[in-house]
Amino acid sequence: MFDSKRENQRSSRKDWRLEANLTVQEFTKIVIQSVIHYNNHHVLSNYVLTKEMLEAGVQKIPRRIWEYGINNQKGVLRTLHEDVVKFYLLPSAEAVVTPKGVMYKNMAYVSDFCYEHNWFGEARTKGHWKVRIWYDPTDLGQIYTLHNEKPQPLYLVEHFHHLNEKTIYEIEQTMEEVKKQEKRDKEVEQKERINLINDIEKIVNQARKEAKKQQSTSKNQRLQAIKENREQEKKVQRSFMRDKQGVEEEDIDDDLDLFRKLRR
Repeated sequence: MFDSKRENQRSSRKDWRLEANLTVQEFTKIVIQSVIHYNNHHVLSNYVLTKEMLEAGVQKIPRRIWEYGINNQKGVLRTLHEDVVKFYLLPSAEAVVTPKGVMYKNMAYVSDFCYEHNWFGEARTKGHWKVRIWYDPTDLGQIYTLHNEKPQPLYLVEHFHHLNEKTIYEIEQTMEEVKKQEKRDKEVEQKERINLINDIEKIVNQARKEAKKQQSTSKNQRLQAIKENREQEKKVQRSFMRDKQGVEEEDIDDDLDLFRKLRR
């Protein structure tokens, strides 16, 4: 009931993909306008002004703070490589280091860096641990971790290569479909398991009946054999007695003949 309720809620939500009216260029304009607004008007409430900034009446607005720093602090600005800047603009999340790889979104990632630092061996002996990763939402074929301020790429293991160049949204949709199919398969498995148990019980019950029948038949057969053996023994005994009696009668006849002869 809970699942059906949740499905109804999902179906009642708007699919914003169908509501989209902006082109990529128009969306880009909106992003640029939002950045300009942030730099010129957003108030950084948590920013701590220095004594000099307070005396100069610097506003907690990104552009005013920037202008004050350029004009007064005369610091040498750091120059960062384009790839580093892009890296820090990527969204980040937590992944889990396991013996099978660095797991994110139920996908496994590996790299030479992980093997060199024995991540998977330590996960096998010491247990799993979490690690911060960065990713490009348009392509989850690789993710990044940070070591000594240097991005380290990690790549999908071979049996996940079919997800290369897939966006995070495509992958989440794929994983959701896999879960739904797995749920349906488990329901079928449960039904078939019940059928299997019923079939096993039928086989066991039939075997018990056959065993009892066999035991009963065997007992009757043994009793019948005993009876037949007794009858056979009686027949043998009778035959023996008849033969013995015949021998004795012959001996008596012989003695009588001898006595008659001697008498004569």
